[in-house]
Amino acid sequence: MRGAAWTLAILVLSTLGMATLSRAAAPAPAMEPPSAGLHRAGLVVDYGAGRVFTACVAFTETSITGLDLLARAGLPLVTDGGAVCRIGDTGCPAGAPCFCACMSPSPCLYWRYWTQEPGAIIWTFSAVGAADRHLTDGAVDGWSWSEGAPPPHLAFADLCAPLRRVFLPLVVAE
Repeated sequence: MRGAAWTLAILVLSTLGMATLSRAAAPAPAMEPPSAGLHRAGLVVDYGAGRVFTACVAFTETSITGLDLLARAGLPLVTDGGAVCRIGDTGCPAGAPCFCACMSPSPCLYWRYWTQEPGAIIWTFSAVGAADRHLTDGAVDGWSWSEGAPPPHLAFADLCAPLRRVFLPLVVAE
């Protein structure tokens, strides 16, 4: 009797498994991927002395400005006429000249603005200010409080993990 019970159990489980497989094999309805309409840009902020902040910022607009990227990353800013004077706790305070750390002959420290277009892996010193730069999906902005050194070399893939669709197994309860 015990062998017959096991055989029956295996037969029932096999049948249920085949029913589940046949239902799971049906084509899924077309769905918009979760990432549709979502864009991302990377951010690297080098405060000097080994302190580096990185972020991946998502946005739904076609593009955002470099100032938008900093603000959406949650970093407190002090700006003056489009120039970035202070990021977080580093730079020139509100009310001081934006290039307050350049008043003496050396060193001349200020927030230098670097960019990477989508697909690029090297920094380019920005020819425009952060208010005038428009980042699209896959772009990266970098800032360095330095005498001219770019931030650490980090590409978009280093900052923003790939978006993945997650498929969960179909469970049918009857």
